Amino acid sequence: MRIALLSPDLPSRGAANGIATYVGVMREALLQLGHEVTVFTGHEYQTSDGSIRDLPPPPIAKRLLEGLAVRLAADPGDGGVGAGLMRNAAAVLRRTGLADIVEMEESFGWSAAVRETGVPVVIRLHGPHFLSREPIENAEQQRKSNRRCALEIDAARVITAATSPSQRILDATARRWDLRVPTETIFNPMPAASVRWSSAASNPNELLCIGRFDLRKGADVVVDAFVRAVRERPELRLKMVGPDNGLRRIDGSLVRFAEYVAAKVPPADQDKIVHVGLRSPADVAQLRLSASCVIVGSRFECFPYAIAEAASIGMPIVATDVFGSGEIITDGVNGRLVPTEDPEALAEAVLWMMGDRERAARMGSAVREWAERHLDPRTIAEQTVAFYRRALNEYSGLGA
Repeated sequence: MRIALLSPDLPSRGAANGIATYVGVMREALLQLGHEVTVFTGHEYQTSDGSIRDLPPPPIAKRLLEGLAVRLAADPGDGGVGAGLMRNAAAVLRRTGLADIVEMEESFGWSAAVRETGVPVVIRLHGPHFLSREPIENAEQQRKSNRRCALEIDAARVITAATSPSQRILDATARRWDLRVPTETIFNPMPAASVRWSSAASNPNELLCIGRFDLRKGADVVVDAFVRAVRERPELRLKMVGPDNGLRRIDGSLVRFAEYVAAKVPPADQDKIVHVGLRSPADVAQLRLSASCVIVGSRFECFPYAIAEAASIGMPIVATDVFGSGEIITDGVNGRLVPTEDPEALAEAVLWMMGDRERAARMGSAVREWAERHLDPRTIAEQTVAFYRRALNEYSGLGA
């Protein structure tokens, strides 16, 4: 089968993005099964042999394409330019015989533009906007968000099929969009880890949080929870890894990490929290091995790689119960789950996990076993191709 996958950036360029990570792992697994796989963005594509080629841009978009990824080329409230880029890309892939089917995220309703070229489209529900809107929006942001939600619903009427790594997201979207196409829950793949987390090798007092410092990732909740936890265990330390995007206020201004810590953390505890910024995958892997627990405080997650990657090495996890997080973690069995926006509950779960290292190690082993059973890339690639075939059969049967 000739499969085209849309990505915000080519995975080979090392983009720190969950969708790009997913596409990179899927590309390798599908290639190993003998399929032809093309990964495309709004302005370039990579074929099965690894060659990277520029997409000839539509004339109206030429000036916008210089150095811009597809996400940056579109007004978040209007799919116009982005839709044009997607339409152009799909037409090229169709004309050159590189795509029997396209899988792409649901964002901005761009899938409708791709379908105009005649290519069957499977949307991958990574985060429909009606579920993943920013926690705080001013009037202009609300206008753009409402427009994006409308575009995504309109596009859903012309797609061929839909998948999601989260059953809860798929169910909620099917109800909201009234989906009447084949659907299936297919987890995001995670290659087996070559290393294992060890309680004996980790720092018994070190916590790790991986993700952007922003509201969606619940960075403020994590800091607030740490303040509560450190009252009980003053020896605790927290490392936060990821870009400091800031916590957005209603007026659009941002509260950066240093300002938030200065305002919310008692002076005696401020040096116990360190924000190390972006780090290479190798550095992040080492940070996981040296910490005793990973904390995920997100307000929204579809299928978080921060959890999946920790699970793959058997690291103890405390997370908020949002969509895919609650489909990986069973509270008290292979990790801890707490309600969103509840720093008190998050702190209690962290103290519970850190209070018994043997129990924490059992949690880590259990979540690693879950990941090995459910996230094998080859198995997920086979499930995906079988779903594509079913979707294409139904698509052909309708005379499309």
